[in-house]
Amino acid sequence: MTPGSAPSQGVPARPDRHPDRWSTRISIVSKSRAAPRLASMPRGKQARKAERRREARRRKSRESFSLPRPLRLVLEGMDQLGEYAAARDRASGADQARQRIAESVTRVVQAASGLDVFDVVEALRLENALFDPEEYKETEDEGSLALIELVAVILSARGSRSPVGMAPEGDEQQSVREVLAEVTLAAREALRAGQFMALFEAVAEPEEDAFLAFSVRVREVGMRNLSYPHMVEETLSALFEDPSLEVACRRVMGCTVPEIRAVFKAMTELQAECWDRNQSVMLEIGEMAAEHQSTPLPTDVVARGRELLRGLVRQPSECSLLSTQELASRTGLPVNVVAGVVELFATPMLETDPLGAALAFLRGDSRFRLRPILLDGSGNFAAPHNALLTPAIQGRVEEALVGDKQAWEAYREKRGKLVEEAATELVSRHLPGCEEYLGLEYFVPTTDEVERNGSAAYTKLVEGDALLVVDDVAIVLEAKSGTLRGRSRAGDRLRLRGDLRRIVTGAAEQGERLRGRILEDKGLRLRDGSWLDLGKVREVHTIAVSLEDLSGIATVTSELVDAGLLSGESLPWTV
Repeated sequence: MTPGSAPSQGVPARPDRHPDRWSTRISIVSKSRAAPRLASMPRGKQARKAERRREARRRKSRESFSLPRPLRLVLEGMDQLGEYAAARDRASGADQARQRIAESVTRVVQAASGLDVFDVVEALRLENALFDPEEYKETEDEGSLALIELVAVILSARGSRSPVGMAPEGDEQQSVREVLAEVTLAAREALRAGQFMALFEAVAEPEEDAFLAFSVRVREVGMRNLSYPHMVEETLSALFEDPSLEVACRRVMGCTVPEIRAVFKAMTELQAECWDRNQSVMLEIGEMAAEHQSTPLPTDVVARGRELLRGLVRQPSECSLLSTQELASRTGLPVNVVAGVVELFATPMLETDPLGAALAFLRGDSRFRLRPILLDGSGNFAAPHNALLTPAIQGRVEEALVGDKQAWEAYREKRGKLVEEAATELVSRHLPGCEEYLGLEYFVPTTDEVERNGSAAYTKLVEGDALLVVDDVAIVLEAKSGTLRGRSRAGDRLRLRGDLRRIVTGAAEQGERLRGRILEDKGLRLRDGSWLDLGKVREVHTIAVSLEDLSGIATVTSELVDAGLLSGESLPWTV
């Protein structure tokens, strides 16, 4: 419930960010942002040249001014917006962005045609997702998890992991770096164009909730780890580590949430251990080379180093591809349970239109949100990056449970109670000595005439989640455990509006109802007929709490008011 952001956990630091520590360095992806000339790309020359010019201007700006990255991104955004200034209207601006996306997707497909899909995805993960925890600065890091996912979406549309074109020619290591640099450059351009596509499509809509739809779409595409990993883990434990729910999960899915978490943890650990072993060998070779600076390296050392380098450059996926047997051995779970987990969270490679797949992703409809494991037709599987794994668990399990009425009702009751109790505990710990009233059932008037006759005439029974009173201040808590649907995350305005009404508006209206009774009646007539005296209360605040992380959406109160989702004299805090 408390939003935050953090990098993915449990991955080794990149050797190329430690020049003093590593004697030998491997550059999987070229640091140059300039697009190389590739013989395998005979089409789209004008698009590539235009993008090279744009990238050269951006690089020159970075090198000349050395601005902090956040400010530089603002200036680059203004520069990119100017490129669309010639558009006749909003629709043509969106068309221009879609055309640029199409060109970028073609470049990705053609550049990577001679490489294995898993190799490309893993190489991009090494470039974009690994970091040194001691030196990492979120605002300065150039890595993009969305870039990894976008390339995985585009290339998996070929239907298999196998190359479909000629392998890079010439110097093997240099050729692969050039291909990956071109893929990176084209994917970044597609992501930038996707933001402008979303912007132009949003402003073309006259409805007041268009900005909310735009916000949620951009968030779904560009943001990961909305909550710190340990918070997500704690939520999963509180939701699913219950004997009755574990029985229901095993009946419906063939596995439990603790088993799913164990498999995902093993995937992350085995991958990290593989790269750690490679880096240890590289460090050893570097140390041996330093000892023989004036003499030739022994033949066996040279051969060992060449073999490792060749594997890193040509087959980086060897560390990311795992078998169900390996995972079963690490977790102690039966192979069939591990296979069931993989199948539950798998996104199969299916032959389809890569542009259509990319456009869906750039509109917020990610194939990996609930199914973060990429699976080919031969049973090979890997996650594009590990930050996808744990956040997918709750949504995917809910998707499975909703088909079983008994299991779903038990889970939904547990989920709702958890949100209410957690919200109350988080607030009350800062109000020592406060009076707590949980699960209030009280009467309210149905008409103005009934209200004038006093609380004794009220007949409608309603509920309130929690009321905290300290001195003359009351805090009303209304909690909602519902989540945003997939179409809402993709910016579907009608579905998004419906979900926000259910999560935010519903909680706000219930909180305002309780607030009104406290201020008007100076108390509440409870279900058992007793009177809860609140005459001392002079100030009432309401908090609308959701289990769904709505940071950047429901926290923009003015937009919720403009969209008609919040109203009233006293607006609630939305958390």
